[in-house]
Amino acid sequence: MGIVLLLLLLLILVPFLSSRNSNRRSRNTCSQGTPPQHTSSEGAQAGASATPPTETYSLPYNKAYQKKWLLTTNEKGFYRQLSSFAAKKNMTVFAKVRLLDLLEPIQNQPKYKAYFYKVQAKHVDFVLCDSKLVARYIIELDDNSHNTQDRIRRDQFVDLVLQAVGYKVLRLNAFDEHRIEQAFFQDIT
Repeated sequence: MGIVLLLLLLLILVPFLSSRNSNRRSRNTCSQGTPPQHTSSEGAQAGASATPPTETYSLPYNKAYQKKWLLTTNEKGFYRQLSSFAAKKNMTVFAKVRLLDLLEPIQNQPKYKAYFYKVQAKHVDFVLCDSKLVARYIIELDDNSHNTQDRIRRDQFVDLVLQAVGYKVLRLNAFDEHRIEQAFFQDIT
């Protein structure tokens, strides 16, 4: 009985509170007919975005995020060497590719969402693509962080899923042209 009363109370209050909140937001952003003034760094960021005024001024994005390097120093060096190797093979290297860009759960199966969520936030380090930009081979650069139990389980899952759909996966600690050649190109004549 208490849950029913609580649900009824929520049904009554939610529309009331959301309308008060939207009125307050529009009053704060448009009360003087001009948007709020920003400091010089805020103004440059706010002026460059195409976000509607109510979103820009109610959420301080400039204080919520910071830039992040795409690749670590080790990954950059590996990428450069791998790119040079790939060019000799008429291939292209992509870095930090999401698993969902390489595979997807089969539609209309009972556990579709569960399979989707298991791969949705995961990526691989490097993908070698052929001249038509079709992904062919996966290379994971493993550092010491890959030695923890949860990371080992994650890596095993990623390898299993990728191999199940036909990709060849190679894990390396450092660039090794001979191992890449053996793993991916030995059978190709």
